[in-house]
Amino acid sequence: MTHVEAPGFLNTTGTEVPPLVVRPLTPNLGAQISGVDLAKGPDEDLFRAIHQSFLRHQVLLFTTGVLPPARQVQFAWRGPRW
Repeated sequence: MTHVEAPGFLNTTGTEVPPLVVRPLTPNLGAQISGVDLAKGPDEDLFRAIHQSFLRHQVLLFTTGVLPPARQVQFAWRGPRW
């Protein structure tokens, strides 16, 4: 089952953001994310949509390309601090 969690929308700069497609992997935990290119670095609006998906599913699997380790760390540090 494919679930479009955040359909295309205009971000705060007026640029259209493509759909973020979230497909749950199990009923309770995990989701596959497609339609997003993390290598480009998501803007704030897209990052918020990804973060909301993380809060809901707790484990995210991104299907887009390779993300070098340094970019993985940069992406992870962008989130909220507990």
